[in-house]
Amino acid sequence: MANLRNQREGDYTVPITIKKRIANPTRDANNKVDWTDSANFETRTKTFCRVVSQSGRQFFAARQIQSDISEILITRSSELTRSIESTDRIILRGRTLEVSESYDIGERLGEIEIHCKEAKT
Repeated sequence: MANLRNQREGDYTVPITIKKRIANPTRDANNKVDWTDSANFETRTKTFCRVVSQSGRQFFAARQIQSDISEILITRSSELTRSIESTDRIILRGRTLEVSESYDIGERLGEIEIHCKEAKT
């Protein structure tokens, strides 16, 4: 069992940076916030993940929902990773990704699955 645990921990080899929106973002002349501006985000934490899926489209027939998913990331569950929201950004290999959703796999506080798409620039 110890070998399996060490092997699973070794799966998290890809570094990511999780960024949250800042409390007082920069506003333009029309008092609007440009959420594509990286200056409006601050680093919440840096951690490691494993990449499960790269690019593609997922379809949910029952709900008639389609969404473009560019990355599915799995990371260790922690207080910070469980607080990831759809307004957050993730920096992965120099790319900026928007979080579509994140959830605790099996609600066991073991791993968090994060669905991301390419951020609009």
